[in-house]
Amino acid sequence: MGIKDTGLICLIPDSLKKRVITTAEIAARSVRSMMEINKQNQHLQEINLNENYIEMHKRFTIPFACILLFLIGSALGSIIRKGGIGMPFIAAVVFFIIYYFLNTIGEKIAKEQVVPVWFGLWMPSLLLILLGIFLMYKANVDSPLLNKEWYYRTFGHFIERFKAKKK
Repeated sequence: MGIKDTGLICLIPDSLKKRVITTAEIAARSVRSMMEINKQNQHLQEINLNENYIEMHKRFTIPFACILLFLIGSALGSIIRKGGIGMPFIAAVVFFIIYYFLNTIGEKIAKEQVVPVWFGLWMPSLLLILLGIFLMYKANVDSPLLNKEWYYRTFGHFIERFKAKKK
């Protein structure tokens, strides 16, 4: 038999009912604010853990990228024969800027948890590996990839046709 069945609920004074309701509301608000604080703490811990993973992967990606840039530079050195030190240096700076740009983007999207950390930080190295393999292949087959005279010979007749159509 419950309290309602016996009619004892009517015997509780209104002031006590209000105090119990107020205490219950305060307890519910307290539990709610604690849940929000715990949620924020968990989010901050995830961000901190993510930053630690980023730093851990950086320890491996940066030296790996140095090796890849060295391989790309050696392939470019054998492909670019003319121009002394100027043209290979400019090409190396361009490839470094491309790597830096991709690395910055990868780090930002990993930090914002858009992609997994390993993918965001290894993506530039993966693209550099593909570029390095392509350049090493071109260097091995002695391709005129960066020889402007080859481009003039190959596309010269297209330019002449285009000029002839303009006249």
